Amino acid sequence: RAKDRLYISGYEGSRELSPDCWYKLMERGLAGEMQEITAWDGEPVKRIEGDQKRDVKRAEAAKVSQPRADLPSWASQLPPPEPVPARPLAPSKLVEDVDEPTIASPLSTGGADRFKRGRLIHRLLETLPDLGEDKREAAAQQFLASDGLALSGEEQAEIANAVQTVLAAPAFASLFGPGSRAEVALVGEIERDGDRLFLSGQIDRLLVSEEEVLIIDYKTNRPPPARVDDTSPAYIAQMAGYAALLGKLYPDRPIRAALLWTDGPNLMEIPAEMLAKSL
Repeated sequence: RAKDRLYISGYEGSRELSPDCWYKLMERGLAGEMQEITAWDGEPVKRIEGDQKRDVKRAEAAKVSQPRADLPSWASQLPPPEPVPARPLAPSKLVEDVDEPTIASPLSTGGADRFKRGRLIHRLLETLPDLGEDKREAAAQQFLASDGLALSGEEQAEIANAVQTVLAAPAFASLFGPGSRAEVALVGEIERDGDRLFLSGQIDRLLVSEEEVLIIDYKTNRPPPARVDDTSPAYIAQMAGYAALLGKLYPDRPIRAALLWTDGPNLMEIPAEMLAKSL
């Protein structure tokens, strides 16, 4: 039962309402008492309005006692310093004032496209190992020929050949075989010189066996360095950060880290002493 007001509204479709429907019955029953007025939207409505017969009593706001409480001591103290850095670092940023080397790309003279070749090679090395060897070449050609990449035929062939050379090398077979994983996200905390550092990165290829853990990061620099000593400190620090994080997950196994230079291709392992010195 309505206490203050009642709205009656029906629905009218494409067919005409039956005179015996509930809406028409109510409309006829209330016709003598309703007055037509204009609603807020300009549409006519019919209304019955009665007189207010009861005294209106306004509700008083409830009064709730609020006991005064003294502020806790920590409210007037400075907060403790946050970990440095407050936001996770990329492992390649562990070395200050050293940026990753600029990668020269045959696909562009500059701008954002200078990293295009490297991104495409990373993508293919991530996805093609999941396919059978007899399907990889066709899949790579189909991907590189897509209109959105805007690659010439020569560029498509160069990138496809670089990827196939890596995947076909017997020395790298275990890296892309069963048990290996691509694009493994890694987040954690390490210590350096008494400070806590929070790292967040993504490993290109990870192979975990019962005997060891192998971290692989693809590098598309051309030409690549001939010696590990000539490798950018940013790359060494990146791999050292990955190794430190995985060392906490697998304390019972040696952690090995290597850079896979796609121009060659060449797998360059970073000595454990160099990784430790980088941190």
